Amino acid sequence: MNTSKKRKLVFSILGLGLVALVFDKAVLGGGATPALAAEDDAGASLTVPASERSSPAPRRGDMRSVTEQLATMAGRLDLESLPLEDAFAPPRSLTASIEAELAEELQAQQHKLAAEQAATLREQLKLTATSTSGRERARAMVNGTLYKLGETVAGTGFRINAILTDHILLEDQATKAVVRLELNP
Repeated sequence: MNTSKKRKLVFSILGLGLVALVFDKAVLGGGATPALAAEDDAGASLTVPASERSSPAPRRGDMRSVTEQLATMAGRLDLESLPLEDAFAPPRSLTASIEAELAEELQAQQHKLAAEQAATLREQLKLTATSTSGRERARAMVNGTLYKLGETVAGTGFRINAILTDHILLEDQATKAVVRLELNP
């Protein structure tokens, strides 16, 4: 096909489209057709009372803004009483699983920190003797200092929780972590 035939074809299609547009605006009214207006009335009959439906369809110049229409619909549907959720929030099931995962991760971090703290404490403290003759008289010698059951080991923040023949249990007063300190004669 040569160039002039292509041009003629393009201009013919554009002309036909222009004629259809003019015909639509001039003859058909250029707006909602009677079929569309009837369809709108049928849809409106589901939610609009009969007294409001009897009014004639508004003309093109009488149309209300979209905002006004939405406000009217909100008033009719009583949206304020509906329990609406945030559309952008994650689902509750996902939120619960994320919270559970975060709690597990926090617990793992605390366990790791407690293990590191226990290792450091075992390096710093040396248990050299224990005496378990009765609960009231139980004693433990840590770093050359004699401690009773329930006393706090100086400089550590750990309290002696139990004194046994071969080890003692120390409890961190802040985190309640328990560390076992073995007897090193």
